[in-house]
Amino acid sequence: MTEKEIQLCIDYQDVFSSKQGKAVLADLDKQGRYRGDLFSVESERLTSFNLGGNSIVRYIHEKIDKDISKDSQEQAVHETII
Repeated sequence: MTEKEIQLCIDYQDVFSSKQGKAVLADLDKQGRYRGDLFSVESERLTSFNLGGNSIVRYIHEKIDKDISKDSQEQAVHETII
């Protein structure tokens, strides 16, 4: 990961670790059906809509859950070699 990507993960982690951030993330999980059923019997368009919202919530969780300590160490080693 680049330094910019590492910083972005840190920013996501900072924002969503606060009380307000956790409340917002819980709402996004609910609205984005993070742990729910995405398929709609009624409409394939609704299924597509659900998948779109879910992909955003999954992206946020990927940034929050990313272990940046490993990437930061690799980046430091790379910079030392160069």
